[in-house]
Amino acid sequence: MNKSKIDVMNLIMKILECLSQKKAATAQEIAKFIDMDESSLNKYLSDMVNAEFISFDTLDQQFTLSTKLFMLVRENERNTLLRLIAHPYLAELSKNLGVTVVLAILENKTDLVILDSVKKNDGLIFDHAYTTKQRAHASAAGMVAFAFNPIECFEMYINKYGLPRLTKTTICEKKEIYKVLDCVRKKRLHDR
Repeated sequence: MNKSKIDVMNLIMKILECLSQKKAATAQEIAKFIDMDESSLNKYLSDMVNAEFISFDTLDQQFTLSTKLFMLVRENERNTLLRLIAHPYLAELSKNLGVTVVLAILENKTDLVILDSVKKNDGLIFDHAYTTKQRAHASAAGMVAFAFNPIECFEMYINKYGLPRLTKTTICEKKEIYKVLDCVRKKRLHDR
């Protein structure tokens, strides 16, 4: 039987829930926990091991949650804490400057992750607490992130995504972006 993506995600969550509760379990124990035959379950367990979401100990034949999963949870907690600490400052900046203020991080040296933003529009402030990824070359936050990171980050980004036009103001020429990055760096040094 071919499972839908939702069914597969639900199955993965049940496997993770089992391992979270039991700490370690054999394929047979996991199958019993999620009420599924072991032979059907093995493919999913193998895929999860290959993706490093769970680990398999060949000696005791047990699966456990992997360190990768713990690191993802820890990163999320850290970003949530950062958002909570920074949000009042973002709101104050937005109010005082009358502009949208964004809190973003550069993840994996190429992905701009927007953690929070406060948008001021016609005297009203809109809070957006969310986590989303954006193409860095098409945003001011991305340009700032690239300006103050090693140039290799920007080169990796270009190799991964290219410089497609995403908005009418997107800069799509590498030389033009280098000029913008230089201006951002000079402005920062000038303001010190």
